[in-house]
Amino acid sequence: MARNLVLFVIVIGVFACACGKGHAPVAPARSGSAYIERNDSNANRIATKQYIQCPEGMRPGIDYREDEIIVGFKLSGFASPASLTGGAPFNKGAMLNPVLYENQAIAEFAREIGSKHNLALIPNGEGYVRNVNFCAYKLTPDQDANSVAALLRLKYPDRVKYVEYNGIAQLAYVPNDPEYTGGNMWGMYTIQTDLAWGITIGDSNQWIAVIDTGIMTDNTGGTTHEDLAGRWGYYTDQQYWTDLYRGDMIPDDEWGHGTHVCGTIAATGDNAKGVVGVAYGSMLLPIKVFGTEAEGGTTDALEAAAISLADAAGCSVINMSLAVPIQAAPLPKNAHRLSLMVL
Repeated sequence: MARNLVLFVIVIGVFACACGKGHAPVAPARSGSAYIERNDSNANRIATKQYIQCPEGMRPGIDYREDEIIVGFKLSGFASPASLTGGAPFNKGAMLNPVLYENQAIAEFAREIGSKHNLALIPNGEGYVRNVNFCAYKLTPDQDANSVAALLRLKYPDRVKYVEYNGIAQLAYVPNDPEYTGGNMWGMYTIQTDLAWGITIGDSNQWIAVIDTGIMTDNTGGTTHEDLAGRWGYYTDQQYWTDLYRGDMIPDDEWGHGTHVCGTIAATGDNAKGVVGVAYGSMLLPIKVFGTEAEGGTTDALEAAAISLADAAGCSVINMSLAVPIQAAPLPKNAHRLSLMVL
């Protein structure tokens, strides 16, 4: 993987509220909380200070999950594996995507604090690659997010960088009008792709990750879409399982949104069939983070893991056609720390 490769993330239809402009009310630390050490010198101010932030107007259960948090870790706090004491060893080769556990010492520490403070790791909601290190946890019914955030940030100041709610993202709206979904390509003329195609149609060595609902497949690694045949790839080894939602190797599209986006990007051109993609000479790596339409949205933790996976797989462009009402820390932090440009 090219470490110095600048990646571009195209985020379509992002309705983000900037963090820090205001905060929604958060329940104060419980006086009898087992997650705050009362002999701590900061104990008196824990009950009133907000340690986990949420942009104003965000709705629990709709824009974020009250009982799920994402904890970001400082790479500087783990100078070497030897700096970890009392960690919980695990076999990263047995994980869904071993490439996401490059910084194993931090992964072990994430498990250690999870076990110590009764925080359950959320499946596929973690990544430890280069200087992007995070883990998503589910709280128990008697835990308060602000109290847990206070504990982690005060008890592990050299290792915990941030604690945020696990936000909820939805797919960007796609109308079902036949002239739109049927391939009326007026947009290509509007953005003057013919001028761009005179310079390049893309490159087969240029991989574009599409973090979405997956792609139409035959469940064997092929596609049943005539304009996407040969335009996408997946990995048959356990380094890259691209269906993060189901925990599978093949990102089969159960919704249709991801297939539509893949076609817009790289549907085969000059084949006298269907439509044509903007960069139809490029290759696609679909990463599935959504299930069926009935199952609704996905989480920031899965999106963040998908970004790290795309980077580890060597993609130079990442597309996320999502409507995101709240930007949890892992998304902008992942992009920034992996030299990604968010547009």
